[in-house]
Amino acid sequence: VTVVLDTLTSDGQRLVITRGIRRAGTRVGIHVHQHGGHTCVLSGTITDFVEGKPDSVWPTGTCYYMPANTPMSAANLGTEDALLMDTFQLPPGAPVITIVEPSPGR
Repeated sequence: VTVVLDTLTSDGQRLVITRGIRRAGTRVGIHVHQHGGHTCVLSGTITDFVEGKPDSVWPTGTCYYMPANTPMSAANLGTEDALLMDTFQLPPGAPVITIVEPSPGR
C-alpha cells in the first residue's frame, strides 16, 4: 500500500488516500473501518464480502462504499492483480483500518 495523500481538511478531518495491489488469488483479512471509506478498482476485479450484505463483484472502473464498523474482507478471485485506490475521511489519530483476523495466507 502506498499513501497518495494524508492531510487535514478545512473542517479538521483527516483525508487519507492510498493505492494498493490485491494480488490474484488473495484476500485481505477480515477487518473494519471505524469511519467507513470508498474503494475504486483501477484494474482487475474485486469481490467484496461485507457482513449482512450479499457478496458483490466490482470490475475495473467501479467504486464501492465500505460501511463503518462492519466486518468485511475483499478478495481477488481472478487471475490478474487488481489495482485499488481507497479514500477515507476520519478524525485525526483514528486508525484507517483495524484487522480482526490475521492474514489468511491466501
